Amino acid sequence: MSYSETQALGLLQVALSGGVKGNGSPAVTETPTIQDTSAPPSRKNSQSNPYGLTARELEVLVKTHEGLTNLQIGKRLGMQEGTVKIHLSNAYKKLGVENRVQAIRIVERLEAIQRMEMDHAQQSVSVRDWLLPHMSDESHRKGDILFRKGEPGRALYFIQKGRIALPEIDKFMEEGEIFGEIGIFAPAHARTCTARCDSDVKLFCLTAEQARRLYFENPQFAYHVMQLIAQRLLDDQHRVH
Repeated sequence: MSYSETQALGLLQVALSGGVKGNGSPAVTETPTIQDTSAPPSRKNSQSNPYGLTARELEVLVKTHEGLTNLQIGKRLGMQEGTVKIHLSNAYKKLGVENRVQAIRIVERLEAIQRMEMDHAQQSVSVRDWLLPHMSDESHRKGDILFRKGEPGRALYFIQKGRIALPEIDKFMEEGEIFGEIGIFAPAHARTCTARCDSDVKLFCLTAEQARRLYFENPQFAYHVMQLIAQRLLDDQHRVH
């Protein structure tokens, strides 16, 4: 009776997925997505995950490290908010901590967490998911100029709907693509080309200040930015030759 309604629903979900121990505490036996926790841990797995965290606890901690709330984590992983709280509570006990901040300081150094974040950074869906909480909506009409070549880079964009033309390099950016990062991270912080709306567009926008802060705080974002810039450079080489 000490559980709130949300926590009770989460506890029920955990119990149904794996049963409840005799002492009344949840026995989380969900199917692992990282490794088979039912098998004896190998030496390598013990070193990358020395606290014996379950696959689900690792997933929840990764999302916590990304700065998501319990409600957001539940929506991303398809579980009740109360279930997220239970997984975090179990993880805190294993880590020997009392709150999110303390947990993040430990898990960001775990090899298992770093490996998961690197895998997620290479997936465009993941990029969209962990960027969106920091971005704002913008809508523009066909023909609108987002920025011109040589202007300061003040934002990067994710295209929700529509198409953006980059006329100087004869290229189009389509739905689901990120652009505008070079003007933020290049030494001169200047736009290398013009961005014109080739249709009515809906965008997510991340300011330059937010982008630079995320670069240092979020290894997934930093990794993806490096990938984007490297691909732009390769594209430029192919156009020259």
